[in-house]
Amino acid sequence: MAADPVSASPLARAGATAGSVAAAAGIAAFPWGSLWTTQALASGVVGLSAIFLHMRHTAAQMSARALWMATGLLGTLNLVLGPSRERLASAVVVAGASAAMLLMGRSGLGGGLRGAFEPSRYRVPLLVSLGLAAADALGFTFYGLVILEGWGVLTNNVIFAAGLGLGIYGLARMRTWGLLVLAVMHTWIAGTAFFGNMHLPLVLKGIYGVSSLAALVGLSPMLMLAAKKLLRDEARVPAERVRIAALAATSAVDAPMASRAEHDAALEAEAESDRLATRDNSQARRSRLDGDQRAHRVRP
Repeated sequence: MAADPVSASPLARAGATAGSVAAAAGIAAFPWGSLWTTQALASGVVGLSAIFLHMRHTAAQMSARALWMATGLLGTLNLVLGPSRERLASAVVVAGASAAMLLMGRSGLGGGLRGAFEPSRYRVPLLVSLGLAAADALGFTFYGLVILEGWGVLTNNVIFAAGLGLGIYGLARMRTWGLLVLAVMHTWIAGTAFFGNMHLPLVLKGIYGVSSLAALVGLSPMLMLAAKKLLRDEARVPAERVRIAALAATSAVDAPMASRAEHDAALEAEAESDRLATRDNSQARRSRLDGDQRAHRVRP
């Protein structure tokens, strides 16, 4: 039952559902007359978490947590730093998202659910990193839409959201390329937050910068495993470099290195055979040349 998303008590699930609905209603209550499209999308997407929390699928459970995290963070910032007329709605959003997160806890995040995300190791760090990436992607999407709808400007927030979304999709399917995309995006976001131009309030720049660094820490064990696959000794064989890198990038992110032992041994044997053949050919050409020279010297 530990892996079952409904292992939480019926009362806890009902409370989490009510919290999700309350958070969505709080977003709809903001007086954002000029941003009705962004507001409607945000309210509707957060409301979906009330459905996701009942589903037996890893992606649905992670999506619900990411929505609660992103909603609670942005609601808290608006409660503290926003205008007084929005404080009541912000309080409802924060209360609803926080209640849903606390009531569900880790229910539904164990193994055995539907979906491709079944890591054989480092499950907790990967879940934390995926949650941070998803929450950040939602935040970047929200602010990107706000700026686009309000001022007609397409910012790098949309690029960050799209890149994180692509990486999340790949890593959730246990592909090494998804891990690498997330690593690149988090590095880019952290660098932009601390040293570049990010179209967000200063406090959010710091939050997303720290979040990206934390996600990189969580991804680091798998990144080291990916580096071993991408930079193996056998990649020194010129004809195999590109193919080996492509195979490593598209393989399962936690595939054990031992599973490729036969392939690696075959590559090494092939390389050794090529070296021996090259040496034999050189020796044969040298012998023919020596024979021709001797025949030329004895010719009358």
